Amino acid sequence: MSELINKLLENSKSNKYPFHMPGHKRNVNYINIFKQLEKPYNIDITEIDGFDDMHHPENILKDLMGRISALYHCKRSFMLVNGSTGGILSAITAVTNIGDEILISRNCHKSIYNSIILRNLKPTYVYPQQNLEMGICGHISPESVEEKLKENRNIKAVVIVSPTYEGIVSDIKSIAYICHSYNIPLIVDEAHGAHFMHGTIFPKSAVECNADIVVQSLHKTLPALTQTGLLHVQGNIVNVEKLEEVLALYQTSSPSYVFMASIEICLDFLQSEKGKAYIKNYEKELLLIRERIGTLRNIRLLEKNDQMFEYDNSKIVFGIENQSGKGNEISNYLREKHFLEMEMSTYNYVVAMTSIMDSEEGFYRLYSALVDINETIKINEVIGTNKKYKTMEESNMKPLKQVYTPYEAKIMNHRKVFIENSEGLISGEMAYIYPPGIPLIVYGEKITKEVINLLMKHKDAGFHIRGLEDKSMNYINTLDISKDRKL
Repeated sequence: MSELINKLLENSKSNKYPFHMPGHKRNVNYINIFKQLEKPYNIDITEIDGFDDMHHPENILKDLMGRISALYHCKRSFMLVNGSTGGILSAITAVTNIGDEILISRNCHKSIYNSIILRNLKPTYVYPQQNLEMGICGHISPESVEEKLKENRNIKAVVIVSPTYEGIVSDIKSIAYICHSYNIPLIVDEAHGAHFMHGTIFPKSAVECNADIVVQSLHKTLPALTQTGLLHVQGNIVNVEKLEEVLALYQTSSPSYVFMASIEICLDFLQSEKGKAYIKNYEKELLLIRERIGTLRNIRLLEKNDQMFEYDNSKIVFGIENQSGKGNEISNYLREKHFLEMEMSTYNYVVAMTSIMDSEEGFYRLYSALVDINETIKINEVIGTNKKYKTMEESNMKPLKQVYTPYEAKIMNHRKVFIENSEGLISGEMAYIYPPGIPLIVYGEKITKEVINLLMKHKDAGFHIRGLEDKSMNYINTLDISKDRKL
């Protein structure tokens, strides 16, 4: 009995330091600042008299959302209590009709693909620039967006993820200008950029760059409870009344007042003198640790390069110099020897997420751990054999042929085949590593040898491939058709 709560309490009392979301980092100072949330049962209510209704705000919640929109200098702002996922589903539904065509960045989060399936949308993909360093996707170029819009005048909306999980930011202002020249709304998944407008060293928020709808996860990089987020609307293209109706469809009919209070307290703190002091100190510590890590000869730290329009320095993304395939082992080593829990590990690199609630001690522990890897570990023996980073052709996603829409492929008859024998067939599943939830292949795409190699490479490296019905990761569902004319 009580297995979950006991495990949570055990973790909270351990010496493990969280370089992962949520952004409050379970920091003891968080409890002192946000003492109103220390006993959540005391304030956990429903829509009783005097406390308004989030889906039909007329009083206290309407005033709160008005304060939020004023803070972000936008037309309207809405609270999200089902995370950014609820916001993404709502945004896409509000600007499309069933069966519409939509342009999305291929490195989008799985929630965007889920929306495409729910709406039976016909996606066109725009691919990111390629980053040669660690097999990381770069930014989406405005030119590539304009090219797709010129080719297909039936596209009704554009969806871009910026920043990416690794902190790479696209030129949203230019992309918005292009979209608006076609009278098309731009939706930006800014889940990982909620902190942009609350500091001095971060890129501009998509809210400031004229995107029509911007979805942010407060809980990822700011001190707010998990599942809390914001959705902002700019301009006149989006029908706000329709958006409000859709938000009520995708979010719970019993929104948590604890979550909404967490949003208010978080934003009030960021505007307070104490909050501003936290931000100033955080930026100082962040720049310092990046400078220190940059001196370690065997550690590859991701920095801004030509494949990025801008970069979010709050993401500390690193791997081993001149080696590939060891991200998972690095993460495990940091956990087991140094009691540091990372946000994500991939085949080539590790992501440490930071926030204003990180302590000087936490930053120092991470730096000390990387000094250990850099200087005292025999990298070839402990972390793995010496290899060069994979080239762009081997590491990054290549455009795949979309034979059927995700909706069509999901509802068609499927048959299982060994992954190794699936080349040339059409995927009936969406395979992805979570986090970050970016698919290696999507429903309806033709399976290539490169995709098979990626799937097997991640499996052999110990990653669990999500989305596959076969949990052993030996089989993949493909479309049960003979040689189709579309092939």
